[in-house]
Amino acid sequence: ASMWYSEEHQCNESLLPIQLREECFTNFSKNQNIPSKLQRDIVESFKSMPPYLGISVIEEESRCERTGYSIDVLISIQQQQLAVEIDGPCHFVGYTPNGATMLKQRQLCSLGTKPLLSIPYW
Repeated sequence: ASMWYSEEHQCNESLLPIQLREECFTNFSKNQNIPSKLQRDIVESFKSMPPYLGISVIEEESRCERTGYSIDVLISIQQQQLAVEIDGPCHFVGYTPNGATMLKQRQLCSLGTKPLLSIPYW
């Protein structure tokens, strides 16, 4: 809520005291993610693309410095960095992203430092 208050009101103020905010960010950022088979397969596909396409994998399981969110993979396309989220079935209700997925996408798009590409499992 504090992050959204700051974003929506276009200010650097926070609803949380700085020490609590930093502790929350540190604990949120500690979460370790284990890549799914789908994610590993897509990353391998990126890595196997011909060089003339200008697509390269920069980092797997990266961390957004501003939000603390884990990003599945950072790629470079023609020297522009792009954050890629690979979303399996648990990220959806039918073919609609669930609430947690929509929140993460919204926050990464609004507060992240790189464009976001979301790849659904289908």
